[in-house]
Amino acid sequence: MSIQFNLIQLIVGSAVINGLIYSLLLLFKKENRVANYFLCLLLISLSLTFTPYIIEGKYFNKFLWLSWVPLSLTYWIGPSLYFYIQHLTKPHYNFERQQFWHFAPIALNYFHSIYHALSDGSNPFPYFHVFAEFLEICALVSVFIYCWLSYKELSSYSQSILDQLSNIEHVHLKWLRNFIKILAVLFIVISIYFLLTNQIINKTYPESIGLYRNGTLLLYALAMYWLTIGGYRQSQTINTPINLQPQPKSVKSDKLIALMKEHKLFLDPELNLNSLSRSTGIPEKEISTILNRNLQKNFYQFVNEFRLEDVKIKLIDPANQHLKIVSLAFESGFNSKATFNRIFKNQVGMSPQEFKESN
Repeated sequence: MSIQFNLIQLIVGSAVINGLIYSLLLLFKKENRVANYFLCLLLISLSLTFTPYIIEGKYFNKFLWLSWVPLSLTYWIGPSLYFYIQHLTKPHYNFERQQFWHFAPIALNYFHSIYHALSDGSNPFPYFHVFAEFLEICALVSVFIYCWLSYKELSSYSQSILDQLSNIEHVHLKWLRNFIKILAVLFIVISIYFLLTNQIINKTYPESIGLYRNGTLLLYALAMYWLTIGGYRQSQTINTPINLQPQPKSVKSDKLIALMKEHKLFLDPELNLNSLSRSTGIPEKEISTILNRNLQKNFYQFVNEFRLEDVKIKLIDPANQHLKIVSLAFESGFNSKATFNRIFKNQVGMSPQEFKESN
């Protein structure tokens, strides 16, 4: 029996090969090496999990050895994503030996295929067959659980950035959020396909199921190209170390404000919680407490308010009338025109140009 492929299968096959190639290339990247290991495993799991869809079911019945090939790795997709995010957002994060249990359920992926391999492709125990298929569906649930945990981890990291950095333009989180969303949407579509392929619907609307299957596979191919190429290019986007070690001591908020004004520390566009602590001699934990409890604001808001006031003074100074507004913003510590305009309009209620013309 010769194996033949249609156009859809060839497109998906190309996406699988692309995913495998880029996943191997990730192993040679020097940035975020440990995080890349988990991204590599994620892409390989996605690639191999969809490989059976390239091959018609009749070929699995003809070549029973295919059932022993480790193709279905659905239970590894979620944990790989989660630990990839963990290592990106926590530079000193260590994957412990006891955490391997996250990957242990992979054995559940193979009850179904091994059952058919041992029974020569027949179905002598229908109830066990249903149970084995149910375990494969549970793998889809695990993907959604880990997507939620990963998004939650990313949201927590986003908040910690605002508490410790004064400029966040160089920390690119949008791609990671889109990564999680696209993966979740892809598996929602796949889950719907599994629901539609029950025996009643499959017998009644076989052509519609076939079209939905092809559409799902095309969506998978597009998602794989985006995830693999984007993952290879953007896997090193987060590289800002964050130190959350508690340090006892207490100081008043007015002392912190006085030091900021006296030394104009906000003029440093790369000012973060760690560098502010070193410049003022105030422990990081104490600064965070002052900002969150006494001033009710995060570090990002605190520093940019000083920058904003400095810009406003410069805008109404006749000596600066010949200078561009964006130049004054950069002199005050902003490092992004878009961020400056957004903060200015939110806080002042008008654009920098309108403020300049009204004074």
